[in-house]
Amino acid sequence: METFFKNNGSATVGQKPLDDLNLAPCRHLCRWCSETCIAGESGLKPSVIMHRWSVEHRAFAVETFFKNNGSTTVTQHVFRRHFDIGRNGKVPTRQTILNWVTQFRTTASIVNKKPSGCPQTVRTPENVRRVSHAFQRSPQRSARRHSVALRLSPTTVRRILHEELKFHPFKIKVEQ
Repeated sequence: METFFKNNGSATVGQKPLDDLNLAPCRHLCRWCSETCIAGESGLKPSVIMHRWSVEHRAFAVETFFKNNGSTTVTQHVFRRHFDIGRNGKVPTRQTILNWVTQFRTTASIVNKKPSGCPQTVRTPENVRRVSHAFQRSPQRSARRHSVALRLSPTTVRRILHEELKFHPFKIKVEQ
């Protein structure tokens, strides 16, 4: 039987001051996105964890790129100084800066484009509410049986549980 429980710990702690965070040695507070990145919980090294750059960072990098006659190296150095990023801190890579410049030249904007494709029709707020309510009423029932009762696919129910409601599955095993 598959049971879902809410995970109290999260991989990122957004917008909390450093004093409020109990950081373990494997965690680091990202200077530019104000999130705590945890390498040990995801199984990735800190160098593999991706950061999302804000519009302010993108605009500064593109502006600096044009001011310095298209030099990505100088742009990285100025970026590091401007945002007070340490020697081993993460700065946008050469390819990231060039992608932002190309995007700016083609669209005259540095904001991320909306994803192409059809809008979501299954993971709607209404279905998220239905799944949440169903699991509150009978938490011992499996995700597959809930999907039959709700007339949603099992994959959709599991995605809603995991991505929207932050529930994580585990199986209880009795050992002798």
